[in-house]
Amino acid sequence: MNPLTGFRVNIQVMNTLKSVLVVVGVFIVSVAMAQGERTDYASVDLAKQVKLYPNPAIEFLTVKFETPQAKKVKLVLHSIIGNELETESEIVDEFEVRVRVKDLSTGFYLLSIKNNETGFKGAYKFLKK
Repeated sequence: MNPLTGFRVNIQVMNTLKSVLVVVGVFIVSVAMAQGERTDYASVDLAKQVKLYPNPAIEFLTVKFETPQAKKVKLVLHSIIGNELETESEIVDEFEVRVRVKDLSTGFYLLSIKNNETGFKGAYKFLKK
């Protein structure tokens, strides 16, 4: 696959816990597979799973999911040094969430996304202008 649009990671799961941290440009994605997973391979298309735009953001940051999971995920905003920050978010539809960044200072931030149902965890860096 084109490195600018994404790549596919295959993780073979045998009777042990496997955890992989993958860095794709500014995307940091952690994929964990539980012990005794029934499938032999987990296929994760990292770059297509979540899209953040606009980047840099001014008033709102839109989080777009490839699958309908906007109501199932937990979003946590962190400063670049790791401090958790309070922010408002709005579920637009099953595929999209808007995060209010208007009141943040200019700089880089990390948006952590977690879905307990699928085990998906990711941290995405963006710039607040």
